[in-house]
Order: sequence, then C-alpha cells, then structure tokens
Amino acid sequence: MKQFSLKQKTSVIKTLKEPPKAKPGINWQRILFIGVLLLIAYSVGKRIYRGALLIIGDGQVKLSKQSVQFTDDIRISSILVAEGDTVLAGDTLFYYRYETSKSRTTSIVSSDEPADWLIRDKLNTRKQISIKKAALNRFKEQLDFKNKELEHQKELIILGVNEIESRLSYIQGDIVRLETQKDVLLREIYYLRKHLKDLESQEIEQKQMRILRQEVIGSIVPYVAKITGIIGQINMDPNEVCYEQQAVMAIHQLDKVSIKAFFDPYDVPHIHKGDKVWLEFPDGSASTGFINNFYVSTYAVPAEFQKKYEPIERNVVAEVIPLNELEMTKWLKFYKMNSEVTKYRYQLPW
Repeated sequence: MKQFSLKQKTSVIKTLKEPPKAKPGINWQRILFIGVLLLIAYSVGKRIYRGALLIIGDGQVKLSKQSVQFTDDIRISSILVAEGDTVLAGDTLFYYRYETSKSRTTSIVSSDEPADWLIRDKLNTRKQISIKKAALNRFKEQLDFKNKELEHQKELIILGVNEIESRLSYIQGDIVRLETQKDVLLREIYYLRKHLKDLESQEIEQKQMRILRQEVIGSIVPYVAKITGIIGQINMDPNEVCYEQQAVMAIHQLDKVSIKAFFDPYDVPHIHKGDKVWLEFPDGSASTGFINNFYVSTYAVPAEFQKKYEPIERNVVAEVIPLNELEMTKWLKFYKMNSEVTKYRYQLPW
C-alpha cells in the first residue's frame, strides 16, 4: 500500500490594507436643529422672565417749563433771545405791544363798568346779607320773648303759683336753640360781608387794570423772565401777531427733569413710591431712576403708545426722577422722546 504523506509548507496569508476612513463631515442639520431649540428655549425663557418677574411700561421724558402766553392779542416788536439760550429770572426776553382793533380800543378806554359776573355776585351777596339780617332780627325778637317768659316763669315758681318746673326746662331749651341759630346767622353775615369786601377790591383792581391797559395800548412793553432756565421752542418772529392763548415761547427748567411712566392697572399692587427702575432710551443707552410719585387715578395713554384700531387704553401713571445729576444729564437729550421703564415685580433678596 502506498504510503500517503502530507506535505507541509509554510502558508502565506496575504492581508489587504483597509482603505483610510474618511473624516466625518459637519452635521449641519443637527447644528441647525440644536440652534433652533436653543433659540426657542431662550425666547420662551425670556418671555417667562419678563412676564413673571418684571413690570414693563412706556415713558416720556418731561421737563418743567413755563409757557409764555397772553390773554390778549399782541404784536412782537423784537426778540432778544434764541432757542437754547440760558436766561435768568429778571432778564428781558422780548418787546411787544397790545394789538387791538379801533372799536375794541374805544370800548376798553371808555368803559368803566365792572364785569357782569362781578355785578351779579355783588347784588346777590347784598341780597343774602339783607335776608340774613331779617332772619337775625326775627331770632332776636323770639329770644327776647323767651327770656321774658323764662323770668316770668321763675317768678311764678318762686311765688308758688306754678309748681311745674318742666315748663322752665322747655323754655331754657328754646333759648339755647335760638342762641345757636343767632350765632350761625352772625357768622354767615360776617363771611358774606367779607366776600362783599373782596368783590369791591376786585372791582377796584379791574378799574386800575383798565387804566393801566389804556396807558399800555400802543406802547412797547418788555417781557421779563419769571424763572431761570433754557429757552425752548420760539413760535413767533418779530413783527408777528400772537393771538390770545397762543404761546410765544417756552422756558425749560433743566433741574426739574422727570419721566412720566405708564403702567398697566394690573401691576398697581407691585408699584410703590421709592422703587428703583431701569430705563432704556431709543438709542439703546440705559439709565436708572426711582419712582418719586405714584398717581392712583388712571390716564389716557398717549397716542404714540396706543395701538391702532383698538379702544383707548387707560393706564396708571408714575413720576420717575433720576438717581443723581449724572443720570439727569443723560435724560436731557431725550426730551419728549419715548423710553422703556422696567422694574422688578417682587422685592428680590439680592
């Protein structure tokens, strides 16, 4: 039998190198998805934060000012100041003269009669005094009668003719009542006479004003500043007529700047005098202040804060003033401009 032999040879295992794996690319979809989730989370969180912890209102920067107006028509002769000038109390701002028609001038010059309301008030006051005096005389007569009756009743009791003392108490009660009514009438007559004297004084002042008006008509008069401040908008030019109730110019007091803030009535329980607030102005700058005064009554929201095609909204109003002079200077350049007013809804521990 042929012997089988297995030839053993070293086996050669051939290995193939794996091709290099490509680096994974940026998964833009995942990044976009995560970004959208973060944006949604930020928006929701910010909305919850602003709604739950903050009170946000609209505000307008205000300056204390004096509007220069007249109750008669005047003609501006010359203006000595310009917008933005600083003036002191007592400085002459402009010259003017009264502008009246010939018929009106004649009626002013020739009329020496007081105003109709003054005449009616004087007549009515005199009438009331006469009525009160008549009532006072009547009470005096009744009082004299009751005093005589009281003395007579006392004599009867002393003599033993009348032993009923209740009648005496009844008469004494009438006397007290009449004395009280007499005192009331005396006080009313006193105040009516005082009012009549005031009316007569007003009549004398009106006559003096007419005489002064007669002297002033046609002559040029200087207007002197009543307060210290900065000249605001000048509405008139030289030789221009300013009709009654029109403003010639305005004087602003820079040391009295504030913000009129409008808040929802729902937030009233969380708004208190002295609360600190944060402000954001149209240019993005920020400032701080505190609530100096708080008005409980509601006010109509200004047109710039009111939403169109909706009923007029009414909000509560708070006066906000700056913390210091440095903050005040930031507010001045935003006069009559809108700002966002923010405060914490609750008192936080930090």
